[in-house]
Amino acid sequence: MTVAVDASASGEDDASVGRPNHFVRARRRRAPHWWSLTHLAVFSGCSPTTLRRAAKWGDFVETPAGEVLMREGHGDYWFFVLVAGSVVTKREGRHIATIGPGEHFGHVAVVGLRPQEHTVVTTERSILFVLGAQQFISLLHTAPTFQRRVFPDIGLKDFTAFSRRCHDAGRLEWRALSPPPDLRPRRSTPGDALGLGGVPRRPPGAAGVQAKGRPPGRTLSLSEAAARLAGTTMRAPARTVTAPSPVVVPRWVPAAAAVAVVAVVALLLVAYHPPRAVITAGRPIDVAADIHVTGAPVHPVHGHYLLLWVRSHRPDLAQYLGAIIGGERMVAVKSQTHEQAAEMQRFGRHEYLDSRTAAARAVITQLGLDPRRVSIEIKDRGFTGPSAGLVYALALTDILGGQDLARGRVVAATGALEPGGEVNSIGWVTIKSDEARRAHASLLLVPAGQQGLTGGRLPALGVTNLSQAVAALRRAR
Repeated sequence: MTVAVDASASGEDDASVGRPNHFVRARRRRAPHWWSLTHLAVFSGCSPTTLRRAAKWGDFVETPAGEVLMREGHGDYWFFVLVAGSVVTKREGRHIATIGPGEHFGHVAVVGLRPQEHTVVTTERSILFVLGAQQFISLLHTAPTFQRRVFPDIGLKDFTAFSRRCHDAGRLEWRALSPPPDLRPRRSTPGDALGLGGVPRRPPGAAGVQAKGRPPGRTLSLSEAAARLAGTTMRAPARTVTAPSPVVVPRWVPAAAAVAVVAVVALLLVAYHPPRAVITAGRPIDVAADIHVTGAPVHPVHGHYLLLWVRSHRPDLAQYLGAIIGGERMVAVKSQTHEQAAEMQRFGRHEYLDSRTAAARAVITQLGLDPRRVSIEIKDRGFTGPSAGLVYALALTDILGGQDLARGRVVAATGALEPGGEVNSIGWVTIKSDEARRAHASLLLVPAGQQGLTGGRLPALGVTNLSQAVAALRRAR
């Protein structure tokens, strides 16, 4: 079975805001003040600014015994600090070590985007402090003390080279875990798209924004300022002066001043970019035309399967004001270095390419086909993120199953798909559902629990796996 890449097109997709399976049953705890993080060894000695960032970006979660936090050979990119309880690490089912309070794990895989080396399971009810991949990497690059606590054996000057070595090792490890050559996707140059998951997944809770520092000196209150001004005026001595002769201002001066003001305002409107990103929906794509199958009987699709995606754009001040007037959706963003932005782009592209492979595997397994004989080629749209997996799988099931699931309808679907067929939650469901309605979709399939986000704009069904989604298409009129 082959999933090939055709880099003839490019696009952008949604910032997927998913929640990992191992947090579904976790009960979130209210985060304490930032200074309480100093009790954790990994944050000891960090500046108050670093602690505030970590407290706002991270989450404290409480998990029961037997909860799987990380899976061996998977890309579960989270950084954990164990606050209370205990966890065990396993490799190929064998016990490796027991981790106690104060210890951290998951950091090496995040830095190198490598598959997890161990499976980590809680042995009792535990409390953990969790940071998402993007927030963890941001702290590493902006807080040298935190970097030394996480990687005590790596010097600050050697961290860049260490990160590159981790990336190189990660590519080799993913290649060893990848499917046979006829199933492995052919990579293409990432486009400029934000794509199907431009905003990385994160654990429960909203990531915070960097706290702004206080200005230098002591700021006067309004009453103090008024008293100072009044006192100065009252102390001015009274004297008699001769009225000066009127100053004649040339006519060109007001005009020049007005032109200068207009120029400054125009420059500000086009040169300043507020820390906001505008999220808009892209035109839905019928993926039935993007799929080519050989080595198995295929059947024509009597209908359309729409891939829903969104794009992210950071506007200048003029565009930002226009977006506010137009009521467009906006989210706060923080500044990133070029290396951080490129790293997140690579991470999103990896998720998108994996979504196509997962769809092919799930369909071949569900239909009982021989993966050695079937070759599946899916056109690469240049997206990032995992949320195209469900719609690819439904279109493939219709093409290979011969049951005419579409029946002349326009079916829209969005959801992250695991190779086993499970459907995980994604982001921007409301924006996607509006675009599906404008594309005259008769049915929308979303991950279970997210159908309420569509606002009742069109019929929506929540599904937990691929089999349930196929059954829903058979039932729905």
